[in-house]
Amino acid sequence: MSFTYTPGSARNIDKIRLLIGDTDGDTYIFEDSELNMALSLVDSDLNQAAAVCCRSIATSRAKQAIAVKIMGDISIDKTKIPGFFMELADKFEKRTQSEPVVFTDSFLVDIDNLGIDRSERKDDDELW
Repeated sequence: MSFTYTPGSARNIDKIRLLIGDTDGDTYIFEDSELNMALSLVDSDLNQAAAVCCRSIATSRAKQAIAVKIMGDISIDKTKIPGFFMELADKFEKRTQSEPVVFTDSFLVDIDNLGIDRSERKDDDELW
């Protein structure tokens, strides 16, 4: 059983923990190895890995989704928790889809006599 979290760390598992709110060592949900597994399932895409984790939490919490009303105004309702994590997973997936991707088709390398780089980059849409 292994839990590590270092705020401000460049490690991907720390970033995922921050994204999904799994940063408390006393009440953590995922082991480090589980977060590494989630990353491996989605080719290290942080948003997709966070979505995988949220769907896993939703599945786990769906087993415990109950609503209880006790004497008048006192009630406990855990039925919305799985839905919350499913919506959060959808948001992470949309974030991945909306991030810009820059494709470079070619480079024209041009270094002048003074050693100044005067190269041009040709994007996909500039070639057509």
